Amino acid sequence: MEKTEFGAMIIAAGDFKALWPILDKPAIGYLLKTILECGLNGVSVVLEQEDASLREYLKAFPSVTQITHSSPKYNEWRERFLNMLIIEGVMPFLRAETVRAFMRGHIDSGADCSFLGNKPHALAVASTKLAERGGDSLDLSDLASSLTTARLKTQTVALDDREAPLILNRTDLAGAAVRMRDAIILQWMEKNVTVMDPHAVWIGPDVKLESGVSLMPGAQIWGNSFIGEGCIIGPYCILRNAVLGREVNLISNVIVEDSQFGDYAKAGPFAYIRENSVLKERSFAGKFVEIKKTTVGIGSKVPHLSYMGDAFLGEDVNIGAGSVTCNYDGANKHQTKIGNRCFVGSDTMMVAPVTLGDDSVTAAGSTITTDVPPGALAVGRARQKNLEGWALKNKKQAEKQQKVTLEG
Repeated sequence: MEKTEFGAMIIAAGDFKALWPILDKPAIGYLLKTILECGLNGVSVVLEQEDASLREYLKAFPSVTQITHSSPKYNEWRERFLNMLIIEGVMPFLRAETVRAFMRGHIDSGADCSFLGNKPHALAVASTKLAERGGDSLDLSDLASSLTTARLKTQTVALDDREAPLILNRTDLAGAAVRMRDAIILQWMEKNVTVMDPHAVWIGPDVKLESGVSLMPGAQIWGNSFIGEGCIIGPYCILRNAVLGREVNLISNVIVEDSQFGDYAKAGPFAYIRENSVLKERSFAGKFVEIKKTTVGIGSKVPHLSYMGDAFLGEDVNIGAGSVTCNYDGANKHQTKIGNRCFVGSDTMMVAPVTLGDDSVTAAGSTITTDVPPGALAVGRARQKNLEGWALKNKKQAEKQQKVTLEG
């Protein structure tokens, strides 16, 4: 088999720290991203058979080969390349530029092996030399020592300590998270994102922000979120896998999970936008509103104190305060469909499955159990009955009873 130029082997066997989260990504994820950016001819991770969680995580990297140290595949991988880059698994701050320069320097020097840092954090080794000298250890220090003892031509390349901080315990992990947070926020501020207090905002490593975004103190943005140009993310908003169009305004204390906002949409304060929801252009979800698996049409409003679950709202709908789509019958979820320009009166209960036709209206306090035709008024409440004098009579009786009690 013809050998290719440079392969990489990341040593993570039995290293539980590889999956320690830095922000919302495992530590090894940062290193994998860096190595995959370096244009290598192949990348592998060495792990143990029992490293089930790590194996599951690595499925997100289909181009990365999983190798068990004790399997024949381990030696086959080492012998596949002219040169092998061997790296420890917990190096989240290692830069792609550093790795590329290290590989170029190794080839240009003519060395049999190159060490990155005085305590080797990475080795660049001619694979034939590695195999001939029995370089079978998973410990880089042991491997470096054995290769040096074998009188191979070696060189050591300096590594900035900022690229290889030790992460040995939870205190180190917390420090790494803060440092990563600071680096990410600086990166976005350099790209015209306004962060009012950089020490009070958290942005995940896979988040994308457009120019002109403003982030207020307490904001957190995680996962694969995308925030469009000119958006305002108010205080204490938490977003995960949220997609926001242009100039969306999240006033404060808004939670958005796996959902989308169209241009100029608005939410908050204290709104909860749950999974698979879409707020289209210029729509609004206001105070103490929860929306789940629901589409809110263009220009539609759910201003306050309402729950819209498993629903579809057309354009220019107004939902009165305290309204609920009663989507669950105890066994299954059902959908409510609200047509264009509907006016849903306050405290309306819509018992799904039910459809409100275009331009229909529900009277406040109604329970809607059947479909409402377009343009109709639906009144679903008990007829009011006034008992004349009842309140005054009961008040006088209560006062009389109180007087008897006190005198007794």
